[in-house]
Amino acid sequence: MTEKEMIFRADRAIASGAYEKAWQKEREEEEELSLHGVPLQLPERVEVGGRWVETEGLRPLCYTDGTERPGPVLLDIHGGGFVEGTPGADDELCHFFHKRLNIVVVSLDYRKAPAFPYPAALEDIAAQISWLCRERPWGIEPEQIFLMGHSAGGNLAAAYCLLAAGKGLAMPAVQILNYPYLDLQMSCLERPDLPEAIDPYLMEVFRRA
Repeated sequence: MTEKEMIFRADRAIASGAYEKAWQKEREEEEELSLHGVPLQLPERVEVGGRWVETEGLRPLCYTDGTERPGPVLLDIHGGGFVEGTPGADDELCHFFHKRLNIVVVSLDYRKAPAFPYPAALEDIAAQISWLCRERPWGIEPEQIFLMGHSAGGNLAAAYCLLAAGKGLAMPAVQILNYPYLDLQMSCLERPDLPEAIDPYLMEVFRRA
């Protein structure tokens, strides 16, 4: 498949609305699952750097049993190419870190492309972190935030730190980037074609969405 053909197919798939439908189904199915995390109630909107971000509809998951001492919090950002995935996708991982480290863990939520393209997801991450630092539930210490992201979530974790540095927002003490999707400019056909890697066509869908 040539790059031109791949771009054409990716654009057709995005325009079909299939990814919006798939993500909505994923959200609905998650509500039926028995997860370790419990939904964290957010306000309808949060002030971030002098502007308001609507947070109604976001459903981050919290992992706490009330026995943790005030202190660090691990914030997790799931992957999914910016077009799929939910906070519950990392349920077992977040539960593991909560139990192993005896700290509060929050799996953050964000709106998905192509219905909500950049910078919607980054705004959502910034709003949730800002709210947590301002409200300090469970005795969270804003200067002890561990921010972890996987794939597209790694992109958002890195992008948030750049945003925080420029806007004076809460800066994580630790940044953990797990196979972050950082280069959205390079053609997907130019990337190393590894057996364990995501198919170049699907990567092109993520990139163009």
